[in-house]
Amino acid sequence: QLQENLRRPEVILLLLVNLCFYLCYSTVFYFMKDFAGQLDDPDVGLFFILSTATLILTRLTGNLVLDRFWKLPLLRICTLSLALCLFALAQTDSGAGMSLLAVLYGLCLGVGLPLLNAVLFMASPPALRGVNANLSLFMMDAGFFLSPWVGGTFLAAGGVIGGLFTGAAMFLLLAFGLLLAAPPPLGEPLP
Repeated sequence: QLQENLRRPEVILLLLVNLCFYLCYSTVFYFMKDFAGQLDDPDVGLFFILSTATLILTRLTGNLVLDRFWKLPLLRICTLSLALCLFALAQTDSGAGMSLLAVLYGLCLGVGLPLLNAVLFMASPPALRGVNANLSLFMMDAGFFLSPWVGGTFLAAGGVIGGLFTGAAMFLLLAFGLLLAAPPPLGEPLP
């Protein structure tokens, strides 16, 4: 079953997109405290309160409306918006800017992650949906394992923390490209 599943290009593309999302998410999770310490108002707690509250509210209200939209095009928009958010975050130099970007970050994750799961579910044959759900969790684990390791190596080599967010944004641009290559799942229109 797993070999049959991994021969499906749309599943491979979506699992790679999942990895890119979690590399981004874990980079912010692990390195935001150090980044905020460089700003004039280093309240990293406010960033996580705002982003998490926005993520939760988006998921609660999104359940009511997201099923009315085509999932793959909305996921593409969300992925690109999240990349732009991280590019902006890497450049911010104030607590106020960080707080504003926290809301956008939470909104993008609150919409993007459920959409990504829905698109993967729709692209999976019924017999392999459970397998693919488990593989998406593996991608999450891989992101949370690789991010501190690669990020720590980058910082030890003299890189700056903002560069980690730029790198995460680049992974999201890669994810955007993969989503452009992914065929729409059953029931979605062709581009």
